[in-house]
Formats: sequence, structure tokens, C-alpha cells
Amino acid sequence: MNLKNYIEVKSKIDRIEAVSGAEFQVRYSLEKIVPDLIADGFDTEDIIEYLTIKTYEAVDKFETELKNTEVKND
Repeated sequence: MNLKNYIEVKSKIDRIEAVSGAEFQVRYSLEKIVPDLIADGFDTEDIIEYLTIKTYEAVDKFETELKNTEVKND
């Protein structure tokens, strides 16, 4: 990662954490989940894949709920 990309990603992470308080919540969740997954033999890629899928599921659910709310309000 070059310096420009690092600064852009860091800026995005800082903004997400400022808006949502996610830093504590994500760190806490990962501290609870990751050790069990590693102990069971999952590697880093497995864990990243799992978290990516769960993130997409959560975003999709929220976007669907938002669309349904917008339709009801129209």
C-alpha cells in the first residue's frame, strides 16, 4: 500500500469510527470471535472471507429495509 492509499484508507477508517463508534464494537467482536476460529484451525483468509460475507449480508439487509421504508413512505 502506498502512502496515498494508506492516507485515504486511514481517513475512511477514522470517519467510520467517528460516525458509528465502531472501533470498540468491532475490536470487541473480533476479540471474541477470532481466537475460537483460529483454535479450530481456520486461517486468516477463512476468517476474512467469513467476515466479508457477514458484512455483505448486513449491508444488504439494511439496504433492503431502507428501500422498503422508502416505498411505504411514498
